[in-house]
Amino acid sequence: YLLGRERLIDESSVQPLIDGATNDIDMDVRLTSIQSLGAIKDSGAIETLTKIYDSSDNDIWRHTCIIALTNIKDAGAINTLEKALEYDSSETIRLATINTLKDAHALSAFEKALTLDSSEQVRLGSIGALKDFKAVNALERALKNDGSEAIRLASLKSLTEPASWPAIISASLEDSSENIRSEGLICLDSLGYPLVAELSLKVLENDNQAKVRVAAADILGNRQELKAVATLIRSLKGDPSVAVRISAARALGQIGDSKAVSALKEIMDIRKSFSSKDIWELHLAASAALIYLYRPVLVAVKIQSDGLRVDENDYIGMTIQNR
Repeated sequence: YLLGRERLIDESSVQPLIDGATNDIDMDVRLTSIQSLGAIKDSGAIETLTKIYDSSDNDIWRHTCIIALTNIKDAGAINTLEKALEYDSSETIRLATINTLKDAHALSAFEKALTLDSSEQVRLGSIGALKDFKAVNALERALKNDGSEAIRLASLKSLTEPASWPAIISASLEDSSENIRSEGLICLDSLGYPLVAELSLKVLENDNQAKVRVAAADILGNRQELKAVATLIRSLKGDPSVAVRISAARALGQIGDSKAVSALKEIMDIRKSFSSKDIWELHLAASAALIYLYRPVLVAVKIQSDGLRVDENDYIGMTIQNR
């Protein structure tokens, strides 16, 4: 242990530790010798550590050897680490190989792990490496085929190039998860996909999950898409989800088309059909949209009413409701 701690890298310290790792009758001494060989980081220990790893059916021993090999970070250790990532039965050991193999650019090992490993955590770790390698094909396959929503979502967020637009579009329209579909739209918007408005309109009209329709309405509002006004008005007046109606109201305010005024005023008259909290939030969104639409023709005013100060936005909102 002290030899490893002090980083005594001369041959006189490495060989005794190799002997201790292979021959000592005390298991603690053998494990500590393996740890110290990893701490010294001498490539001369790789062969011994590999033999111990290959011959052991004990998870603790194999894990200790793998940690030592990852510390050494020598090209000679990569084959053993790749083998461990692909074949070791212990998820903990497979996870322990990832950072070193990432530094070694072991692309094929990570592609295999993403496709074949039964552990979601190992597949997630592989995605992190493949993202850095820009391994688009492997990530697109995972987005399309992996049975885990978490894996598909991580793959989706790792696709950052225009070449992946078709795969992301497919996920936005066809994935079984509302989280993937909504995140797909958001990714396309952030990546500058030029037809994201048209796609968002299609989703707003056709997707059966409110979360996805909310994402579509938000994108249309943020982009101030005039061609979306009619669809947003229909969503504002008739969508079964109050969350979508709130997003539609907000989007109409952002777009600023006067065609939305009548529909927004109608929303202010709703008193039933939703819970009181939902009605309040819907009224608030409609009021905020109307404030935005009317602001150019209203004078900023502050009034005193029964000793209570009402600010400009409150006054404008009350004025609109009174109209």
